[in-house]
Amino acid sequence: MSEHRYILEPYKGMNTRYTCPDCGKRNEFSRYINTDTGEHIHPSVGKCNRETKCGYHKKPKQYFEQQGVSFESVSRFHTLRERKQETKVQPSLIPFEILQKSRTDYGNNYFVQFLATLFDAATLSEAISRYHIGTSNYWNGATVFWQIDIQGKVRTGKIMLYSPYTGKRVKEPRDLIQWVHKALKQPEYNLAQCFFGEHLLRKYPQKTVAIVESEKTAIIASVHFPNFIWLAAGNKDGLNPTKCQVLQGRNVVLFPDLKAFDKWSAKAKEFSTIANFTTSDFLETKATEAERQQGFDLADYLINFDCRKFNSPPPTPPQETECAEATPPPSQKRFELWNVEEIESYFKATAIRQRQVILDKCGTITDLNLFIESHLATVKTNNGNPTYLPYLERLQQVKNLFGNPIQ
Repeated sequence: MSEHRYILEPYKGMNTRYTCPDCGKRNEFSRYINTDTGEHIHPSVGKCNRETKCGYHKKPKQYFEQQGVSFESVSRFHTLRERKQETKVQPSLIPFEILQKSRTDYGNNYFVQFLATLFDAATLSEAISRYHIGTSNYWNGATVFWQIDIQGKVRTGKIMLYSPYTGKRVKEPRDLIQWVHKALKQPEYNLAQCFFGEHLLRKYPQKTVAIVESEKTAIIASVHFPNFIWLAAGNKDGLNPTKCQVLQGRNVVLFPDLKAFDKWSAKAKEFSTIANFTTSDFLETKATEAERQQGFDLADYLINFDCRKFNSPPPTPPQETECAEATPPPSQKRFELWNVEEIESYFKATAIRQRQVILDKCGTITDLNLFIESHLATVKTNNGNPTYLPYLERLQQVKNLFGNPIQ
């Protein structure tokens, strides 16, 4: 009997070699088996024999972690008698009080600062409450995305750092992501992940569910399309049958990032016995080649549109009163306009040859001309609206790098 619980299936003829799920080559893929039962772990768990031309190798540990199961809890070798005596390991939980303590200090939360450039104060407050967005001091400006299951229990939280200027994750000098239970130094924690936003399923039992990869996208999309319950899988491999059990019998629409459409389409078919899954091809049909290379997601498109145009109720005619014209409706609210012409003239007259500019440790502009063009368009369209003031301020920061400050 093997000393390891999971091994690559020994060769016993071509019927023990399979089609590689990555390169598609037949009879070149060795699957891992459970030595206790002789059964395969999953069709995707194994190694392609074409190590140079393909190199695909998904190990059991990687698979179980993607399912939200602690590998240590399943990797120990057990005798048959020991397995019968085993009891199911329950997920570890974070006290709700810790979540509540994180619901503060949004002035020092870079992700919330970015959202403030997209939404008005009331809309932003609703989004924060809906998903219990938290603030962490693990890194200055960091955000906590809490995973709260359908029973309202906190499985864990994901700490990430975003740029307040671009809304992109900070990946230099390294990818800044950490789990709350690790930050709390709980080494024996039995992590069993759930969907980000899963707690909303119980609150809205009749709504159609929409699933995206990132927490950021779920939050932004929830404002633009409130008729859906927006959940996040966490990454392209975060859509698994264990998580999806909470979706039993529901209508579910998947919105994969570019480069993940085929994978999630296959998942939709695989999980069809759990719920009514469909896969949106919106990004596939709209994306340019450059956007495909960057792996755009739904949020990359939605941030270019005013969310009020998506879900505002039909306008009602003004009341026939003597002072009907005294107070303009919100859509016609008068603002004190900015001097956009001055900064626009400056950039038109300045030959800027740099492509990349670092504003601060969380703000790196990778295409300066595109940045200036898009920001100018935004401030001209929303001139005077304080919600869009950060766009003007970022233009001022860039100008200060090349010339005199704007007065």
